[in-house]
Amino acid sequence: MKQFLLFLTGCSLAVIPASLSAAIITWGTPQAISTATADVETGGTLVYALDASSSGDGSSSVIVTGKDGIEVEFASYSAANADSIPGFSSKFRDDANFGAGSSDYGGVVNDGYFHGSNAIDYDSQAFATDTVVLGGLTIGADYQIQYWAQDANRNPGFLTVLDGAASLQLDTDADNGIDYGQFVIGTFTADATTQSFGVSGTLNGGINYGRAQLNALQLRAIANPFAGWQIEAENYDGQAGTRLEDTSDDGGGQNVAYISNGDWLRFEDVTLGDNALLNFRVARNSGTDDGHIEVRLGSTSGTLIAEIEVPETGGWQEWETLSIPVAPVVGPQDVYLVFVETSTTNNGTLFNLNWWSKTAMVEAEDYDDGQGYRFEDTQDIGGGKNLGWISDGEWMEYTIAPESAGWHRLDFRVAADDSDGFINIVSGGQMLDSLWIDASDGWQSWKTISTWVNFPTAGTQTLRLEFVIPSAAFNLNWFSYESASAPLPLIVGNTPQQKMRYGMDYERLWYWTGGLNGSERNDIARWSAVDTDIDYVRVAINAGYELTEGDFDLSAYTNKIIPMMQEMKEANPNIKFFASPRPLDEAQNNVNWQPYPQWITGSTGNNTDYNLNAANVQKCAEYLERYILLMDSYGFKISFLDVTNEWDTSGRGPGAMSSGDVRDIAEYLEANLDPELMPAIVAASSYSYAQGNSWLNTVNTTRRRNAIDIASCHNTGRDGKAETFADKVASIWSNPGDTVPEIWNTEVHGWKTTSGENETTSFYYYLEAIRAGFGGLNGWLAIGTTSQGHAYILNPNGTPTRNVKYHIFQKLSSTSNYGHALDIVEEPDLFRAPLGANDDDVPRNVAAFIKGNLMTVWVINENAAAVPLEITPAGNTIASSTVRRTRWTDPSDVEGFESLVPVRSSDSFTSVIPGESVCCFEIVLGPESFDYAHIEAEDYSHQWGTILEDHSTYMNVAGINDGNFVRYGGVALAEDSTLAFNVARPGGRPDGFIRIREGSADGAILGEVDIPETGNWQVYESIETKLDNEAGIYNLYLEFVEDGTTGSDFVNFDWFRVQIPETPVGFAGSPMNASQVDLSWDAVPEAIGYTVKRSITAGGPYTVVDDTITGTSFSDTGVSAGTPYHYIVIARFDGFEGDPSTEISVVPSNPIVIEELRMSPIASSGGNLEFSILNSQIGHFYQIQENGGLSESGWQDVEGVYSGNGGVLPFSIPMGGYGSDHFFRVQVWRQ
Repeated sequence: MKQFLLFLTGCSLAVIPASLSAAIITWGTPQAISTATADVETGGTLVYALDASSSGDGSSSVIVTGKDGIEVEFASYSAANADSIPGFSSKFRDDANFGAGSSDYGGVVNDGYFHGSNAIDYDSQAFATDTVVLGGLTIGADYQIQYWAQDANRNPGFLTVLDGAASLQLDTDADNGIDYGQFVIGTFTADATTQSFGVSGTLNGGINYGRAQLNALQLRAIANPFAGWQIEAENYDGQAGTRLEDTSDDGGGQNVAYISNGDWLRFEDVTLGDNALLNFRVARNSGTDDGHIEVRLGSTSGTLIAEIEVPETGGWQEWETLSIPVAPVVGPQDVYLVFVETSTTNNGTLFNLNWWSKTAMVEAEDYDDGQGYRFEDTQDIGGGKNLGWISDGEWMEYTIAPESAGWHRLDFRVAADDSDGFINIVSGGQMLDSLWIDASDGWQSWKTISTWVNFPTAGTQTLRLEFVIPSAAFNLNWFSYESASAPLPLIVGNTPQQKMRYGMDYERLWYWTGGLNGSERNDIARWSAVDTDIDYVRVAINAGYELTEGDFDLSAYTNKIIPMMQEMKEANPNIKFFASPRPLDEAQNNVNWQPYPQWITGSTGNNTDYNLNAANVQKCAEYLERYILLMDSYGFKISFLDVTNEWDTSGRGPGAMSSGDVRDIAEYLEANLDPELMPAIVAASSYSYAQGNSWLNTVNTTRRRNAIDIASCHNTGRDGKAETFADKVASIWSNPGDTVPEIWNTEVHGWKTTSGENETTSFYYYLEAIRAGFGGLNGWLAIGTTSQGHAYILNPNGTPTRNVKYHIFQKLSSTSNYGHALDIVEEPDLFRAPLGANDDDVPRNVAAFIKGNLMTVWVINENAAAVPLEITPAGNTIASSTVRRTRWTDPSDVEGFESLVPVRSSDSFTSVIPGESVCCFEIVLGPESFDYAHIEAEDYSHQWGTILEDHSTYMNVAGINDGNFVRYGGVALAEDSTLAFNVARPGGRPDGFIRIREGSADGAILGEVDIPETGNWQVYESIETKLDNEAGIYNLYLEFVEDGTTGSDFVNFDWFRVQIPETPVGFAGSPMNASQVDLSWDAVPEAIGYTVKRSITAGGPYTVVDDTITGTSFSDTGVSAGTPYHYIVIARFDGFEGDPSTEISVVPSNPIVIEELRMSPIASSGGNLEFSILNSQIGHFYQIQENGGLSESGWQDVEGVYSGNGGVLPFSIPMGGYGSDHFFRVQVWRQ
């Protein structure tokens, strides 16, 4: 665009000065200074005042209040041109009364001519701008400027004040005030430490006046009505009946104590301002009388503005914070806190008070704008209204005024009745956070939920709340905000640690068959061996099979164990089995606990006189060999073999399994089994970390070290630490040539409903082992009842369900199995604080993993309060705009709650970890292009009910009927990806469709697509569907659903494609000349070419211009000047086309040249201003603009846009309504 013409009626061309302002100033309506009283505001705090003529010689005098280093600079000040007049006193700060006669009103002497004379004369010519610079400002603070300006020569004319939202023109006509002066007020929010504004004189007709003069100025800081504060209780200005004592609350100091009925505290000059949330830090011992705090104004019986009950907190130094909203209160007030006993009147001590504070608060009903809002009376403390009946997609906007940019804590007062949703918090078009609102106990059962956001700017701004409601709604009463410390740093390293593998424990099958039908057992097998993406299933070596040496009872395996293993392998043919000797006392009565038959252990009766001598070690090895061969005969390979299962010398005495015994058994098996049947040896699976550490001390020879493939331990007993055991493994296998074994916990105990700990947060037993270096983990045990406590899958007696432990474990395993743990570089100290049953100060609340491009970060917050975190994947970049967070708090919400955390930097993101919760963050790391991907159907990780057909050159999945599925892990999907499926369906086969699920066979549905009839089992057709998904890495389940109920095969499946980058972006066009348009766009990965289409109608229909383009640019030469053309470009792929790009419009035309800017002389005719552009161009556009001053922001369009016609283009502008002096300009542009 070019601006080529600026003129003033009757005068020559002029130049618009540039604005020097930092922030935008909002100017009020100018007020004439006459015999009336000027409206001089005295609110806020005086920063400084300027009496420009107080010394009588024109030199400036600055009065500074409460600040140092304030400077006022007058860029073109000329003292030589100042006239001596009586002073304009500093009373201007308080009033501006001007009267007739010779009286002195407000310091201005009326000498009969009503003038202040040349207090400061810039002596500048018309159109020049002089600048006032205000210094010493606080960024984010609100200020008010008040000043008196006039023409320097006391002549009528105009002064123009620049740098506002719109320029302000002051008419200095003699009838408007003293000496052609006017009084002006402007307000602004400082976004720098200095602020400038310009004053420019203009002309009155042809007289060369128009020199700007500033006579007096004051700058006031306006109080933020939302500003918060905190007052220590002991800092009262008066009291009755109370005493002070030292407090143990955070921050120390003293608290007010021994508060009884009728006692009070007085605090003077307290500013409550607009909508305050008052907070009281209280402590009340159990069993004390009930009481409340009354907040009154002016006296102990003054206006009651708030009343809040104080609950029992558990002790005189057990502190809680109570909050209550109050209505706006004007001006500073003396506030009385009156303490009232409400249960009895025995004058006993009620409670203690440490401090009270004000937080900026906004009532839900005090909105600026919104959609679909409905209000109702609230039963919440403080009364008033609440926002109710909130629906998905609705929004509200509110004015807030944070005192500073940066981190703030936001509290939302919400209530819901068995429903939940999100509040997206938006400021300046940027989503600051997405806050999950979970159900309370009813529509008027109120609770406060907190989050932390980073406001990019300070001062008055609009906060937009966008409501996302998956099902039902929630209510909102108010929200508050206050400055807060930055989130705590959590830095995840980039160094892979141990490889991870997980298992499900089916060593005990007490609840495997109880009441379960075949379909339910299939569900359990799928939940366990497929949806969790585990590596192995732990199974029992049943002593009941050979209670007497050589006497075999096959039913010990065929009754439950082998059927369970068959169903697991059917669900997942790749599943591994980890065998562990099951306790003998579960197969034989009147014996003590031991994992082998007594003919191996050497014990008798119910004694523990174990004697695993050399002969018995040999028998044990042969016993294990027979077991491995038996399992092989049923088609099961035992991949891992635990030879001890807590029966080791460190815990069971010298007659139990020693490291030497493990050596001998391992060497026997290796010598006698076929190599493909040899399992990895697991030992010692001791009862506790301490016992395992002790047992490892005996692994002191090369043969003993070589015998153990996996060093294992349980934490059935709580003595010892996981990291001590892991350190011991590293020290034992530290000799040259040693292969350090994997470290497993083959029975993770402690995470259970019956432990007395929080069932959700006691997941830390897993993270403690992982942080210590354990790579293999399985909990004990997979299936049971709620009373049993350990189980992940509950089977009371049929109708099995999955509890919160299952879903947390499933997320852990499915996102990190076969991945690696990562080092944690920095974590908050409070996550290592001793809490719960495990009081060791060990890392147990944070862990991180990497699997391909997916990083997962787990955080457990055992504390009651929420903790804000800034999570940084050091050495990596975050590829997606959001991070998926799954949170578990209440164990009854078994699947947890998913939300999307906005990512505003590729280096880190922030999130708040609610109190007593577990959070998993799924972070897609760059570079992740979410490229086009082609996946063959047979490359599934798991399947259910299908078969494979081999056709020499290709394979397809076949035998598909209703309910079958195939699973594909680690599929990268961009937001709202498109999937294409190659399918075949013969005529006469049932109708059906493919349902795409996430995470499991009954996971969230991302999309569906109908399967067409193709005519034959091997006649394929490609079908597409667009998913509803966020960008991320997914485990996809393709479920095949028949519309009917025939149960017969109905489709073959060949492949599917992730068709993500189908739409070209960066599409742009420009006219090169009157007959050529050049187009360009960004390359699309995997595209083999592009098609350009155009239309002369916006939105089409389009015709093909060229469909053979292989590059990313094109020149269209078949166009005509001045005609708007509308273009789209489409990427072509092998076998299909992508979606069209966004439409662009281009009008061909010649470039703008200087010749085109020639114009006719300006004339006036019939009250119109007339002129012409002599050489306008087709395809060029012309716009007249007017301005009453010289501010760049003051230009306004006049009439519509003119289109060039290839010749003379006339303009006629009506002049009615404009002042005698006015500016006009013409803009010309082409597309």
